[in-house]
Amino acid sequence: MVCSPAKAGAPGVYAHHYVGCDRRTIRAADKRSRLDHGACDPVRLAIRPFGLFYWRYRVRVALALMLVLLFAFGYFVVIDLMGAGADTFGASCEQNTRLYGALGLVFAVALFSLAMQFDLADRFRVTRRSDVAFWLHLAAAPAQLYAIFAALLGSEGFVFSGD
Repeated sequence: MVCSPAKAGAPGVYAHHYVGCDRRTIRAADKRSRLDHGACDPVRLAIRPFGLFYWRYRVRVALALMLVLLFAFGYFVVIDLMGAGADTFGASCEQNTRLYGALGLVFAVALFSLAMQFDLADRFRVTRRSDVAFWLHLAAAPAQLYAIFAALLGSEGFVFSGD
């Protein structure tokens, strides 16, 4: 099989499958195939703007928002793996409020522990880590509070439950 950059760079086709390619063509084709592979990934689409904003301006809240988005994505992935898809999430949420609250508490405590890790890394409050820790604590506190309400009281614990 003759190597050509058009064939080697096709999405889903890896350049190392072709015989006779030089290293430059293989590297370029592998790079193109990696870029094309996950272009519509929702996690990348949600986090990339915050990552670019943090990289450019070094605003601490952008890094904290990226981390909170990762934890929220993880929470919803676990819920999806439990069998509550988008079409049955509302009915499943009414039936399993305590279970989702307990799962939310696990993710909220994990977010709090990440905030503590950032906080303890800068004990004298001189680097950006303490600012990121502040925003992570600010996100983790209500997440823990509402997750505890949902885990202990179920849907009756929320004032705005619709009843």
